[in-house]
Amino acid sequence: MNMDVQAGRFNTTMPWTMYAGMKEGDLKALYAYLKTIPPVKNKVVLFSPKE
Repeated sequence: MNMDVQAGRFNTTMPWTMYAGMKEGDLKALYAYLKTIPPVKNKVVLFSPKE
């Protein structure tokens, strides 16, 4: 399910709506996998659209 983003608002960087319908077992498997990936350090910059 895709959600429209209102003018002047920012879209989330996480696809929450795509994960909303996942089964609990799938979410647990995804979580277990993500725990195996080493963390990285990077600066997160807020996206600002060009006008």
